[in-house]
Amino acid sequence: MSAVEGEHVAAMVKQTLQTLRSDDSFKSFWELVTMKAKELDISDPALPRRRKQPRRYDDGQSIGHFSSEPIDHYRRMYFEAIDLSIECISDRFDQQDYRIYSRLEHFLLKGCQEKAYDEELKVVGDVYKDDLNYSELEIQFKTLSAQLTGEVSLSSIVAYLKGLSEPARSLFSQVIILVKLLLVLPATNALSERSFSALRRLKTYLRSTISQIRLNNLLVLYVHQDRLHKTLEMNLLLLGNRARLYLDVSLIIDIALFLCHKNVVYCNEFIINCK
Repeated sequence: MSAVEGEHVAAMVKQTLQTLRSDDSFKSFWELVTMKAKELDISDPALPRRRKQPRRYDDGQSIGHFSSEPIDHYRRMYFEAIDLSIECISDRFDQQDYRIYSRLEHFLLKGCQEKAYDEELKVVGDVYKDDLNYSELEIQFKTLSAQLTGEVSLSSIVAYLKGLSEPARSLFSQVIILVKLLLVLPATNALSERSFSALRRLKTYLRSTISQIRLNNLLVLYVHQDRLHKTLEMNLLLLGNRARLYLDVSLIIDIALFLCHKNVVYCNEFIINCK
């Protein structure tokens, strides 16, 4: 997901939450909850036990507020939950680094669509003033906009540049640098959090002496398992063709035994390729 797509999704979620922040929405929610409670034979919502305010918070001048009815208590919790969700989304997408990342993507998209990008150019120029040649980039934007057809997005630009040959890519050298700056900056931190979650599963107490290089390689293979499986399938086909070409029976047996320990499906595919 790119920064522009993330902003669009976040805006839709915030708009949906804003529409739910009303008395009518809470009334519908309350009726649905009470109806489900009766269907599941669950007791009706009740007020929590009234507790005395801690002494460190008691200044002796006011009395804490306690709802008189369960619906009033849960109405307050309902609005607090929605306000907290909206605030968290706003804080997440209102960071300085994320704004720069978003302006960088807007700069690329507007340039490829021949739209005005003066505001984005000012922000990008201050941050990446030594990484790009902006006079050449302006010319390459015009050339690239004439080649792109259909909806222009970051994925469509990347797909077009990947389909070019090396001499053709040299025509868009500055655009490629701009795309690389976008691709190396993650729009979310989900991938890094996934790596930390996998770290505990890989580096156990029995593997406490594992080297840093090997640990990094294992984490890359573990996190990107989908790409690993595709690469493994391609290697199975190549190994099967090679073993069949040279009639290397020992190679076939060794690889088949190794794959039996890893995955039976890959072993079957390897045997089929060797036939």
